[in-house]
Amino acid sequence: MASLLRKLVAGPRTHHPDSDLDLCYVTDSLIATSGPSGTYPKRYYRNPLDELVKFLDRKHGAEWAIWEFRAEGTGYPDTEVYGRVWHFPWPDHHPPPFGLVPRIMASMRVWLKEGEAVGRGRVVVVHCKAGKGRSGTAVCSYLVSEEGWSVQDALQRFTERRMRPGFGAGVSIPSQLRWVGYVERWTKGGKVYVERRAEVMEVHLCGLREGSVKTSVEGFEDEGKVIKKFYTFAEEDGTREGNDVIYKPTERVILPTSDVEIDFERRYNSYTMLTAVAHVWFNIFFEGNGPEKDGNADESGVFEIEWDAIDGLKGSSRKGTRIFDKLVVVWRAVDRPQLINEPKEGEEIKQSKPSDWQTKHVSEEEDISRANSLEGVQSKVDAPLHDHEEKQKGHARAFKQRMDGRKTGNVDESTAEKNEFEESPAPIGASTNGQTAAASASRGVSSHGENGDLKAESGAFAEFSSAGYHAVDAVRQGKQANQTEQMDTLEKVRTGGSQKKEDNGSSSSSIPQADRKEPASQEVEVRREPTLRKSLEAVRLDAPEKHG
Repeated sequence: MASLLRKLVAGPRTHHPDSDLDLCYVTDSLIATSGPSGTYPKRYYRNPLDELVKFLDRKHGAEWAIWEFRAEGTGYPDTEVYGRVWHFPWPDHHPPPFGLVPRIMASMRVWLKEGEAVGRGRVVVVHCKAGKGRSGTAVCSYLVSEEGWSVQDALQRFTERRMRPGFGAGVSIPSQLRWVGYVERWTKGGKVYVERRAEVMEVHLCGLREGSVKTSVEGFEDEGKVIKKFYTFAEEDGTREGNDVIYKPTERVILPTSDVEIDFERRYNSYTMLTAVAHVWFNIFFEGNGPEKDGNADESGVFEIEWDAIDGLKGSSRKGTRIFDKLVVVWRAVDRPQLINEPKEGEEIKQSKPSDWQTKHVSEEEDISRANSLEGVQSKVDAPLHDHEEKQKGHARAFKQRMDGRKTGNVDESTAEKNEFEESPAPIGASTNGQTAAASASRGVSSHGENGDLKAESGAFAEFSSAGYHAVDAVRQGKQANQTEQMDTLEKVRTGGSQKKEDNGSSSSSIPQADRKEPASQEVEVRREPTLRKSLEAVRLDAPEKHG
């Protein structure tokens, strides 16, 4: 059972055939695996830590070491893996701060080369959470920078070894792919990297669609373990030129490193749910052509990217509705440059301070910074409508139970029961008067007990609730025309429920419209309103079909 659960959680990732663990050999010396767990219940569906250690001990003796990249914490103490673990954590679904790359590459190279020098074949074991995005970025960067592979060949090898056929690329997040390309340029430029603080001067959104867009500038802190929001543009920061908007901050926006993230959230207006989420990372050293200029990158520049090429939710391509056609960021470098070289053999290699392995920053099944998927965004939109619909259905069921109870004489006339429907919310789109009519229906029943009238009043409430459900569905489908029609329907119900019949009990169809009188109060007993039944018949014929 545990093996089946692990395979289900691993999904498109391959399992090692001999161990039934979620890991693969990218090369003979590079192993990629998902994050192991030593505690229940996670070890049922994650790689059990003790089984992973036993497998590595059996295959490689003491010649293995772990490189972990989890800003959310490893989930196990270093002592469980003999202390042979290197920590370079950064957040899930994002590229690493480029300042970490030289140290990651050097530490992996030194470990493997030292083993070769004494005739022992060592292996590097990399893991993040799923052993895919962050792990793949590190593995492909190593193949490119230390073993001379091309970017295309490295990415293809990782996909072939890590993913099941037909289940997509191993490294698929656009910004992570951009970082692997940066590594290739860094390697060709002599592995010289110059860190400078980045300042964002302007953000241009070309071809901006309608809606409320929140645009923020973010960057790394705490050695890359934390992504911090440094500035969010206000509406008054933007100048519109046709379908383009140019944002200029009212204060200087300076990030701690050369890594820049621009983040977007779109709403139809300031009060509705999210309809789009996207972000993109870039590095000003590479956008300023630093590797091609012997480390002397441009002092300022422009980063441009199309909407389709930026990151979506959890780094996927799913971004929701299109916000704009093209993003343009005007940046400049500030402060003196800090040269970061890849450490050589014999030089100290500083690793990052690890995250607390016992601390859960978020649920393990949640993204660090975002909703789980666009389905999650959509569920936020649907949830209030669904809850309202369920409440209305509950009121209808309770009303029917009360009607059935009065037919048999088993009814509790408690004050709370009498007021149950008076306090119930009106269907979406219904007026307060419409709600009062439904409340009056529940009170009027207690003064008589004829089956015909009971059926009529039950039907009145059912039709009233059904009209409300039509309005809910129309809102969910976004059909404004249907919503207007439902409002008209509800108004017919309300006005119909406010008319009296003659005291002699004749049918409302025989009463001329001019002879009908408006009630002195909205608190009218429904038992004296067969007119409501007639009105509801007309409503039923005119109302549109309910959406499935």
